[in-house]
Amino acid sequence: MHNPVADHLGYRLRRASVAMISRISRTAEARGLSLTLSTVLILIRANPGCRQRDLCAELGIKRANMAPIIAALDLRGLVDRSAIDGRSQAMLLTDAGAALADELLDALRAAEAEVAAQFGGDGVAQLSALAWKLERQLAEGN
Repeated sequence: MHNPVADHLGYRLRRASVAMISRISRTAEARGLSLTLSTVLILIRANPGCRQRDLCAELGIKRANMAPIIAALDLRGLVDRSAIDGRSQAMLLTDAGAALADELLDALRAAEAEVAAQFGGDGVAQLSALAWKLERQLAEGN
């Protein structure tokens, strides 16, 4: 089949991204989590005590959309919230949440190890540096 977008960079990056995150997606879905919930869980694991607005800023998610994400994690017993002041709450993981975040991180590391086996450590570092540069340049253009 002829695919007129197949040679376009954005399309190739998207396809590579989907292939790369399929392992963590399978791990997340097997535990009833979306990729977004998994990412938030991992971020809270790496930043205990962070606020919802910190998560929103890091992920580019609107605050109104973050509330149901945190509520879903809370409902599953994966996060605890602790009041910082009258309006802000610190996000912390429960033991179950921390264990799940670690499992998801292991899946992510395994996926990256597969890529490293194909491209070598220098190749992965080069790809990562180019991806960061592209992301920053495109973000500045918005």
